[in-house]
Amino acid sequence: MFTLPTKPDRSLAAIAAGIGRSALGMLVNWNRRRRNRLAVKQLLGWNDHMLTDIGLTRSDVRCALRDHRKIEASGRLRILAVERRATARSQARNALEIASVDGRLTGRFGPAASACEA
Repeated sequence: MFTLPTKPDRSLAAIAAGIGRSALGMLVNWNRRRRNRLAVKQLLGWNDHMLTDIGLTRSDVRCALRDHRKIEASGRLRILAVERRATARSQARNALEIASVDGRLTGRFGPAASACEA
């Protein structure tokens, strides 16, 4: 048997419930962003070696905190860390460009000197 879809409930109670859910969602998001921001602020108390271990610099932390409050500081830090790792990999790959030419290894700075050729 075929039944027609019911109309959405447009009663005052349904509208109030929707507004309440929306307000509660905004409050939950605001509280999560606030807690994440406080956690990122604690990173400023770490020394540079500890920050480097997790792939960040002190300027990354300051940059994340300087962004607009609607942007999550922890998400911004994650993006900065990924960009830093990608840049480091790219630079390492460029530094290791080694090609075989006539059986000798060459790098970016010309033929590699052999210990036997001295």
